[in-house]
Amino acid sequence: MLRTLEREVDEAFDQGFRAVRLTTDFSWVLGEPGRSDLSQMLGCEHQVGEAVSPSTMAMAICQVDKHACPQDELVALRNTHEVLVEVNPEFDDGILRIVRTFEPHGLRVEGELDAARHAVFAEKLSQVTCERRRIHLDFSRLGFIDLGGLNLLAHHATGLRSDDALVLDHLPPDVENVIDMVGWHRLPGLARGRERTSSGTGGLGS
Repeated sequence: MLRTLEREVDEAFDQGFRAVRLTTDFSWVLGEPGRSDLSQMLGCEHQVGEAVSPSTMAMAICQVDKHACPQDELVALRNTHEVLVEVNPEFDDGILRIVRTFEPHGLRVEGELDAARHAVFAEKLSQVTCERRRIHLDFSRLGFIDLGGLNLLAHHATGLRSDDALVLDHLPPDVENVIDMVGWHRLPGLARGRERTSSGTGGLGS
């Protein structure tokens, strides 16, 4: 495989291409009989890196099935890479960033959700709700949400079918308290999801 990669890279540059992009999937290594650690996987990635790194115009993207290894091994693999590939955001204006998530299915909301961004959030929420019954909203990177944003969530939840739900993951404690105080937690279309870690930060604005 290494000889094939080296040959393809050389041929591409010989043909006048200005850059080469490679993608590899080493998930099969994780299923090899007798595997006891990540050394074989890391060894494969190191050799591919050696084949690609001599040229700054060649770049390789390493893929791995996250279901093929335990969480601690997945973290170790992630830490060996300087850059992680992520899907393009649905919206990003430098203040609010909305990213599609797939496991679980839904949206990750980052930054600040204020009145100026209610419309775009409502639009993205409506788009993703059309596809699945239970939609997870990840607020682990949320820094601020105003009462209008919470009202938007409640209004959206009341319009869902009886077997649908918005699952709110990693809510800041003060936001969760407001939801409880006004009784929105009783809405059938809203459900609590995973709890926010102690290191998370977030705020509620009027």
